[in-house]
Amino acid sequence: KEIRNKLSGKNFVVVQGEAGSGKSAALSHLALGLKKEKGKVLPLFCGYTPLTCRSLEIFKRLVEFLAEELGEEGKEEAAGWEEWRARLERQIKQVSQKAEQENTRLVILLDGVDQLNADEIRDNLLFIPPNLFSRVQVVVSCVCKFALPDWIEKDCIVRIEAIQSGDEKKEILRNMHASTGREPYQEILDWIQENKAG
Repeated sequence: KEIRNKLSGKNFVVVQGEAGSGKSAALSHLALGLKKEKGKVLPLFCGYTPLTCRSLEIFKRLVEFLAEELGEEGKEEAAGWEEWRARLERQIKQVSQKAEQENTRLVILLDGVDQLNADEIRDNLLFIPPNLFSRVQVVVSCVCKFALPDWIEKDCIVRIEAIQSGDEKKEILRNMHASTGREPYQEILDWIQENKAG
């Protein structure tokens, strides 16, 4: 709820919490709610595969998604991250204009940016365009010990505490699985409710 409240007045939000505190679950829940409101959501999960561990791949995936949104054809390679960023900035502006006409918005969710390989791009969150337009918002998640760049304002940060109650865990799991159209098995829900570790 706090993430949604921040998004109502911000174009960029950082969700921080310890490992296992529910950041990914919160972003999944947010994505589901935004889709119900007819918003467009691009969830990117960082660090789970060799490809998604590299910052440059995040640029490429963002650019490819936005190119598809804009009906652009062909996959052009860029020389370096600066060229990817310039392309991304141009596309963000165009997607925002399109969303304005369609009375919708695009929310980009970047989960686990701290899990990307350490480099200049990740450490400075250079895949976040400096000029986000009114119809494009970005939410990133990371652990608390990840050093955020100086340009991030403190009022953009939402801290998540560990999920304590079994009912909270069950509700989040149900929301995560709602997008698959299947209910989680009752045994799994029972185990989650009994498990205090998270």
